[in-house]
Amino acid sequence: MLHTMAQLAVDEGLTLVFPMVTQEGTGASAKMYDTMLAIDKTGKVLAKHHKLQLCTTETSLTAGSSVTDSCFDTRAGKACLLVGMDVGCIVTEMQTGANCTQNAAPLLGDLLAVEKPDIVLFSVHWENAGTTYPQWQILSVMQKIATTFNAWVVGANTTKSPGQGGGIWMSDGTPVTTCSGNTTSTEYASIPDKAP
Repeated sequence: MLHTMAQLAVDEGLTLVFPMVTQEGTGASAKMYDTMLAIDKTGKVLAKHHKLQLCTTETSLTAGSSVTDSCFDTRAGKACLLVGMDVGCIVTEMQTGANCTQNAAPLLGDLLAVEKPDIVLFSVHWENAGTTYPQWQILSVMQKIATTFNAWVVGANTTKSPGQGGGIWMSDGTPVTTCSGNTTSTEYASIPDKAP
């Protein structure tokens, strides 16, 4: 898949951000990660973020242990990547002060508070999260991330029923475009270049 996405980025002359399971190492020492990747128009990997906060069902995956490579520069400023429960961890910690592992909480804090992204890009697969955990209604979570970190947010979610949608938010929390749960759609917006 990585080669196909890199070729698409080259063919279309753009940066692609997408999730996939990646492997590092071989044999018994191999580790599998839930990863977000950013690939530029030359096919080069700009950033990769291994999911820090794993769900209880992700027993075959390893949690990420660094945010060193999670951000990249764009004309619109610094962009940082997040995956799934990383976002849930941030929101839960903001609201209750709990529910992040010892590994995830400080690393997520570093990613957002130290890196100070202008854009947060993330992918989630939240089907019923908003029903089970009302604080995780995906559209309001995206808006909360935008206003808390004063960053544009671009978020994608599954359309598998009952997926809860995605969209693009300005740094003040204003939605630019959103989509609802069960319909596949492409959302786009122009994020202004950052002043020099």
